[in-house]
Amino acid sequence: MTVVEVIKRKLSLLETVDLYFLFLRLFTIVGGLLWYFIVPYELGRREVLAWLLALYTIYSFLLYFGIFRWPKAVRGFYLTTLWVDLVFVFTLVRYVGQLTGSFFIAFYLLVAIHSFYFGLRIGLVAALLSSLLYAAIYFDLAGFSLVPWPDFLLRIT
Repeated sequence: MTVVEVIKRKLSLLETVDLYFLFLRLFTIVGGLLWYFIVPYELGRREVLAWLLALYTIYSFLLYFGIFRWPKAVRGFYLTTLWVDLVFVFTLVRYVGQLTGSFFIAFYLLVAIHSFYFGLRIGLVAALLSSLLYAAIYFDLAGFSLVPWPDFLLRIT
């Protein structure tokens, strides 16, 4: 069996939504790399972004290795990714974009994706955790001097 045949067989085990999630993750990696090379950041933030991109790529590879290896456990893998992705987004917002960047939008995307896949209950848990993590960043970085409180409240609701 050739490598191409193995890949086709493994992809056929996934549902359409799982393929979309795979492409979304690949798109995130490519977009992150483009962002890294296009947007100027100070050296410290650039290093954090490089590490995050590398770790995210490795983690995504391991995730889909696990999904292809154990396709019946895909829901468990996706639930685990919610927690890991929250840590990645938190780190990205806190150490790279801080409160002045647009990386906080990644919290919204994460909540939307998991709400779509798992439903309202998990979506609300993801939204609450995202709001708490963003609030922690806001108060840790004295965000009231960077982002007016009405904007902060809008971002976490």
